[in-house]
Amino acid sequence: MNTDIQKLRSAIMTAKYLNLSEAAHNLNFTPSAVSKHIKSLEDEMGVQLFDRHSRSGVSLTNDGRVVLPVLQKVITDLDELEGVIRSLSESPTFWIGTPPVFPSRITSAFLSRLEDLSPGLKIQILHHDSRTLIELVRLGRLDAGISTMLGSPADNPEFYSIKDRNLIIEPVVSEEEVVLLNEDHPLSKKDTLRMDDLLGDPDNTYLFINPTPSTVSLRQKLFTNECKKRGIKAKTRTVSLELGLASEVVKRQIAARKNYVAFLPPQKELPPGVVARTCADTVYSSRVVIYYMKNNRSRGLKAFIEGAESIIRKGRID
Repeated sequence: MNTDIQKLRSAIMTAKYLNLSEAAHNLNFTPSAVSKHIKSLEDEMGVQLFDRHSRSGVSLTNDGRVVLPVLQKVITDLDELEGVIRSLSESPTFWIGTPPVFPSRITSAFLSRLEDLSPGLKIQILHHDSRTLIELVRLGRLDAGISTMLGSPADNPEFYSIKDRNLIIEPVVSEEEVVLLNEDHPLSKKDTLRMDDLLGDPDNTYLFINPTPSTVSLRQKLFTNECKKRGIKAKTRTVSLELGLASEVVKRQIAARKNYVAFLPPQKELPPGVVARTCADTVYSSRVVIYYMKNNRSRGLKAFIEGAESIIRKGRID
């Protein structure tokens, strides 16, 4: 059996999410490509791994439950081998991971510091969910990762579930998200808001960004939980686009509709008709964290850590 590693990754990711669309999003493939990978893998092995229930939804077969842990071990061993080979290589490439919806301005700040501190360093970026990125850092396939911890530690178990003394996870800077409002919204006259102000207006519709269709983002989950605590049923809408484009769509919608509200990271530019306000008791306190292996010998890691330290000293990300 001469199996392409991409087929294995497609099967592993589909088993993780039990949804072809989500698996495809995290692998940067199309759902049809993931489906073809799985069908080809099943044909090669002579084993059906998944039952299809809908256009995207699947479940593991009994055979799949037996085979998938073995496939995961194969992938893990191959990733670890690749990490060992890369650590011994003289290649100046620095591999860094970020989640698909990670703010581009934060990535840009780190890449700018890397280029300043290590001219000529070739940089490659891989997008994945934080849990997967942390594992890829542990295996040596990535030199470092940057993510945002949104909410409390309990809302971010991926940063606490792995016990590895060599894995360094440290906060770089804290940021409070802002509330975007139409300039004609009654609350726009206040400089600082509270959640009581926002949730006390039943006409508000809250916009949330989630590039992966048919799922709920952590930001929206935190908001929904807050509403449940207060016994409130708030109106929400989801924008399912790439983060940069989705942010612009959200801002345009707020400019056009008086009752639309959104929670977003601080914005450098706002369109006419949109204002940003702070929220004193926001549920969206966030910390930018970096993670890397302390025994990593890659050429760019020292510059990466120095760049993080310079951001820590400033206390902000420009």
